[in-house]
Amino acid sequence: HRQRPRANRTRPWAVTKQYIVISGMTAAGAMLAGALIMPSEGLRLAAYRDPIGIVTDCWGHTKTARLGQTNTEAECIRKLQSDMQEHWDGVMKCAPGLAKAPPRVQGATLSFAYNVGVAKACQSTFVHKAQSGDYPGACAELPRWVFMGGKDCRKPESRCDGLVTRRSRERSVCDGNSTGMMAVAGAYSLANVTQKVMTR
Repeated sequence: HRQRPRANRTRPWAVTKQYIVISGMTAAGAMLAGALIMPSEGLRLAAYRDPIGIVTDCWGHTKTARLGQTNTEAECIRKLQSDMQEHWDGVMKCAPGLAKAPPRVQGATLSFAYNVGVAKACQSTFVHKAQSGDYPGACAELPRWVFMGGKDCRKPESRCDGLVTRRSRERSVCDGNSTGMMAVAGAYSLANVTQKVMTR
């Protein structure tokens, strides 16, 4: 997964409900991660080339995406859960202490790793501080990750403000900001992940 702006979406919205269960992570952490990842990535059932040319489908899935392939929502849910599990397992190898972190920190960490990749996440000060138990310090690192391809996404001319929005949402969840978490969750609940998804 790469840091990238959301592609323009023109399809109508529908609502789906699915459970997200990640082994080694609290249920609340997995749900918060899903609430961050799904709207940030956006659902595309048909494979496409993302803004930097990488073939992608579903919620930012690249591993098995092929141009000309179209998925069902059920297939995309399976890919999402597999990708989330793979990224969490990778983070656990470099930061096993996060297994005991608060759900809010787990959720923000998985969303961050899903976006930048496990290798960069594990090298980040964010994960190092979270691993050591310095959760406030870790959360404060997230707004620094707003650069893509050498561009500062805080600048309008960079045309990647979606990354800034994502980091703001991750920071709100990570800090446990109740207002921010409500804005992130939207239609979600701690009983299940409810996400407005794009249909083709």
